[in-house]
Amino acid sequence: MSTFEQDIAFLKTLKDVILPSYKKAVNDNSNELEQDQRDQLKKGEDRDGNQIKPDYSEGYAFKKRKFGLNANFVDWKFTGRLYKGLIFKATNAGIEITSNVPYIAPLIKKYNGGRVLGLQSEIYYDFVKNEIIPTLKTEINGKFNQRPGS
Repeated sequence: MSTFEQDIAFLKTLKDVILPSYKKAVNDNSNELEQDQRDQLKKGEDRDGNQIKPDYSEGYAFKKRKFGLNANFVDWKFTGRLYKGLIFKATNAGIEITSNVPYIAPLIKKYNGGRVLGLQSEIYYDFVKNEIIPTLKTEINGKFNQRPGS
């Protein structure tokens, strides 16, 4: 096999590094992603930057105000269990976002057509730039260093 053919064969092996590196970056930094999601929810915004709708019912808004909580816009916060229970996990299909509270599924269904959870593009792009790309570079460089003749 020529050097060129060896190089091509080696480059083809790099595809085996990409998904595991992506998953590593997400899973190693899940706390940061979960905090970004909490910050977004605290502003009452979904993953597209839209306000979370429909608004709270008058009765629920009254109850939140009674406890000194925000009732001016939907933020999904009352006890804090949902926020504390946020879970970001990388899978082969992408990032799975959920919460360990039993009432998460009805909330997702009720608000913004299921588009509440997920990071807004700008926040996600910052994560890609600051975490995913450096992780990929490290893993790919490691693969190059293991290459015969390096």
